[in-house]
Amino acid sequence: MRRTITIEGKDYQIECNALLPRQYRKEFGTDLVAGMRTLKAEYDKDPNNVSTEILENLTWLMLKAAGEDVGSTVEEWLSGIEDSFAIYTVMNDVVDLWLNSQKTTSVPKKK
Repeated sequence: MRRTITIEGKDYQIECNALLPRQYRKEFGTDLVAGMRTLKAEYDKDPNNVSTEILENLTWLMLKAAGEDVGSTVEEWLSGIEDSFAIYTVMNDVVDLWLNSQKTTSVPKKK
């Protein structure tokens, strides 16, 4: 699944596929699915006080999966963004793409 996001007036493609959780674990040493559960629990408790590291990492990896030039590390990519809060304007799109990629389109067989 792909989607276009805009950061600082420039359009980028993000991609979410079945390889993403494995790439996330390889790149960051943690489980993406567990991280997203933790993030949801934090958000449900207090939407104004959540760790953004998971979302920054996920956004970078989705950009990279789509073939965007994002540097070799998240830190390198983030340092190239002038507006400190620009990345947070696309977080809803990133989470929405992640959640939509988790939905199944198969129909269960009747027993």
